[in-house]
Amino acid sequence: MSDIVRYEQADGVAVITLNRPDAMNSFTSQLSFDLLDALDKAHNDETVRAAVLTGEGRCFSAGADLKGGLEGRTVHGKLQYEYRPVMAAVASMPKPVIAAVPGSAAGIGLSLALTCDLLVMADEDRRRASQQRRYQRTKSEE
Repeated sequence: MSDIVRYEQADGVAVITLNRPDAMNSFTSQLSFDLLDALDKAHNDETVRAAVLTGEGRCFSAGADLKGGLEGRTVHGKLQYEYRPVMAAVASMPKPVIAAVPGSAAGIGLSLALTCDLLVMADEDRRRASQQRRYQRTKSEE
């Protein structure tokens, strides 16, 4: 696991932090793989009773890191081999997984937060899905 996903454990709680605040915790291939490792670690540790996912800095996750492009994958490959295993790890975790969202969540970051068993959001949070933008644009054009 690299520094872009931090794993801490205390009192039966694993805290997994997306740690790319300079890039608003956007998802790269490395972040996806490290997040999956952290989730597996929490899953397999019998002393962990719950896991908390959060983001360092002002947001949970801005979604996919578009600056990096597809990093040699197709869109299907990115979804199937990077994002899907993370979502499956959260969904199959035998312990509660809590998303602690300190600010905005968009795209794959929002999907990750919504996959968790419990979602706790800051008062000033922002959630963005592409469907929201389309709906808002359509309503404002009327």
